[in-house]
Amino acid sequence: MKRVVTSLLAFVVLLGGAGLWTTHVRESRWRRCESNMEQLYSAAVSDCLQNKLKPDMLLGVEELELGSFVRPGDTVCPSP
Repeated sequence: MKRVVTSLLAFVVLLGGAGLWTTHVRESRWRRCESNMEQLYSAAVSDCLQNKLKPDMLLGVEELELGSFVRPGDTVCPSP
């Protein structure tokens, strides 16, 4: 009986740990995506200021990667 209770307790602890881990990974991906979007916005503002473009002009990611503002590969959000 004692062994069953111990096994059940270990299973519950592992299940809780797995839940916390998945939440941590999901939040980490969200923060990374949010940071990428902030960097893209800052790069677009910098590009507009440097090239004297209109503030409401739409810039593609490709245009920002061509400049020195964004490294290729840093512009993709991880999938949820």
